[in-house]
Parts: sequence; C-alpha cells; structure tokens
Amino acid sequence: MVGQHLQVLSERFGAATVSEVRRSLGEEISDELESVLPVDWVRVSSFEQFYAAMAQRTGRSEAELHHQIGRICVERAFKGVWRLLLRFTSDEALVARTPLLHSKAFSIGTLSSKLIAPGRAEIELSGWPNTPEFVRRGLKIGITTVLEISGRTDARIADEKRRDGLMYRVTWGT
Repeated sequence: MVGQHLQVLSERFGAATVSEVRRSLGEEISDELESVLPVDWVRVSSFEQFYAAMAQRTGRSEAELHHQIGRICVERAFKGVWRLLLRFTSDEALVARTPLLHSKAFSIGTLSSKLIAPGRAEIELSGWPNTPEFVRRGLKIGITTVLEISGRTDARIADEKRRDGLMYRVTWGT
C-alpha cells in the first residue's frame, strides 16, 4: 500500500518532490520509506508524518491529499476485469471481504464485518485501541471507494471509537 501511494504521489507531484519531502523527515523515516517493498510494513507514524509534510508542500490539507491519493490507489487495485466482476458481486460478498482490505494495509488489528440489511453493514476494528486518525480515514477511503467502483451509490461511513478499536457503520444505495 505504501509503495502504491508513493508511486501515485510521484506521478502527481514529481519524484523529486516526493524524494525531497521524504528526506526532510530525517534519515530514519526517509530510509524506511525509500526501501519499502511489497512485503514490508511501514510504521503508521512514519507514513502519517510523510503525508503531513507532502500536504504542506503541495498546499493541501492532509485529509484532502490522503483522500485523493488513496482513492486512486484503490481504483488502480481494481482495474479491468476485476472492476467488472465487482459490479456483479453481492453486498454480502463485498462486506465479507472487507477484512482482506485491512489485512493488506495494516499489521495491527483485526477487521470483522457483517451485512445488517441491504445497503447497511457494520465493520469492527478490534485489537487497535486509540486507532490513529490517519488509519481511520484510510479505511473509510478504501471501503467507500470499493463500494463505489462496484456500482453502489452514496457510500457513507460513520465511525465510533471503541475501547479496543472502532465500529464503522456503513450505508450505501444500489
């Protein structure tokens, strides 16, 4: 996930800008982000600091930049035939696969999901007390983007802090 974000940011703002921002965060964070491989985990705090610095450098809010780039990354992950198949996937199947989204992006916490009714789901993140806002927002971006590219409309998420994590209440139209 981090590698995809860095790639899209480089395409949008130039590899030199991304490199300069990364280096401005100090050697430890710079090295962590520079050498990231698809099998590596990057600390959320490092990625969040990088995003804050990129947002400042590009004149955007961190939330705005995260949403824009996160959406593009999810859309690219589901391109071609996968996007077409998503349109024929039931709500129940989409919701049931949501924990996979989390497991590919984060090494902390566990996601569980259930369809409550047509166009309504509850998704619970456990095992991550005091979940960082960056993570909360990233999961919202991923979930709503998948719903939208699968043909669902007006996807909305409200999240509520829990002692052990979060509860997301998701709604959408068909």
